[in-house]
Amino acid sequence: MVSHAKLVTSNDYAHPKRPMSLRVYNACFRPDALELDALLESASRSTGLRDYGDPFFRRPLEVLIASIEREARLHAFGRSVVRGRIAGMLENRLRIEQIVRETPAIEDIPIRRPIVIAGLQRTGTTMLHRLLAADPRARALLGWEPRVGYAEGLRATLAWLSAAPSAAHRRGG
Repeated sequence: MVSHAKLVTSNDYAHPKRPMSLRVYNACFRPDALELDALLESASRSTGLRDYGDPFFRRPLEVLIASIEREARLHAFGRSVVRGRIAGMLENRLRIEQIVRETPAIEDIPIRRPIVIAGLQRTGTTMLHRLLAADPRARALLGWEPRVGYAEGLRATLAWLSAAPSAAHRRGG
């Protein structure tokens, strides 16, 4: 367990203190520039899917990427994190498009009064999500839903639930 007293942190953003492991990573790696076509291809390779649906998202994403490249002044680790987040969103888009193609009736299901939680990291968004999800009148996304197909996630959840009692029994619990 890491002692919080020993964590290296800084709020001096002009001259931040960084842990040794992060300094080594930043010194050793030089990630490529963020490029939309490369990100799209990476997400397609990762999921095995190619249809992104309506291309309306491309121009705003190009603007975001250009802004990151021009203004963010990211070090290697920051660039890797941003690349991973953008890739994850593109992978989700591919999966959602696939689900809609496989189950077109899904678009006919009404969504009444959705609640969208958005905020910066460490501001309580996860706590708010969990609090709202505890209401039996609400339907919150399960942790796996944005990342994998419905059938795959349901199978994994059922397998975990069916294994849980037998695992507890083997331990004598």
